[in-house]
Amino acid sequence: MDKKRDLLLQLNVVRKPNTNLIILRAILSEIHTRIDFGYFATDEYYRGGWIKMSPDSYLRTNSSEAKYKLKYTDDIPLAPARLDFESNKDWHYFSLFFEPIPKRSCKIDLIEVENPQDTDFNYYGIKLDLNNAEEIIKP
Repeated sequence: MDKKRDLLLQLNVVRKPNTNLIILRAILSEIHTRIDFGYFATDEYYRGGWIKMSPDSYLRTNSSEAKYKLKYTDDIPLAPARLDFESNKDWHYFSLFFEPIPKRSCKIDLIEVENPQDTDFNYYGIKLDLNNAEEIIKP
C-alpha cells in the first residue's frame, strides 16, 4: 500500500457496557487520524440526553506510550458545550480528528477521560488491521 494514500478501515465496534456509541470506521492519513462514530440517544432521558467531547481526548497505540492528541471535531461540540437531543429516538453521526498515528497494523485506545465513567467515550483495544484496509484514491 502506498503510504501517501489515505487508508479506510471499516470497524463497527460497539462500546461496552453502554452500546449506543459505535465506531463506524477509521481513516488514516498523513495529516490526521479520523474516527467516525454513530450515536443513538437512549430512553434513559426523556429527550435523549446530550453528547460532547473532551478537548483533552487522545489516541494511543499498543506499541507506544505516545499520545496522539485530538485536533478538532466535526458535528460534536467540545466540552463544556454540548449537543442536546430532541428525542430519545435521535441518531447522530460525528467525527474526531487526531494527530496522525503510524500507518501499521496495531491496536489503539481512544481515551476521552483518564478515569472514565460508563458515559465517557473511552474505547480500548480497537484493532486496526491494515490487511483489511482500503486505499482512498483522491482526485
